[in-house]
Amino acid sequence: MNVSNFQKQRTWCELSEAALKNNVYRISQFIPENIRKIAVVKADGYGHGATWIAKIALKNGFTDLAVATLEEAINLREASINVPILLLSPFQPGTAKYLIEFDITQTISSEYEA
Repeated sequence: MNVSNFQKQRTWCELSEAALKNNVYRISQFIPENIRKIAVVKADGYGHGATWIAKIALKNGFTDLAVATLEEAINLREASINVPILLLSPFQPGTAKYLIEFDITQTISSEYEA
């Protein structure tokens, strides 16, 4: 028996765009209109496509996005997403120029980072 013949992924998930839109819309209804709503789309939208998830969230009541890595933030910018993006990971030396260039907000978690 050749182990490489086994399927490498044992699980999968299929998302309904209509269900996702409904869920995002319903969540946004619990938050007052004057409050900004951040959709966390890190890890490629938890494996479902960050750009796809982000666009649905933004069309259905969310105002901002958050990601884990600078690369994820830049990918969203390159997909023509121009809302505020919060970078959740700690500041890394040498990244300031990219934060400025791509208009990404860096989380500050220490006095040193400030």
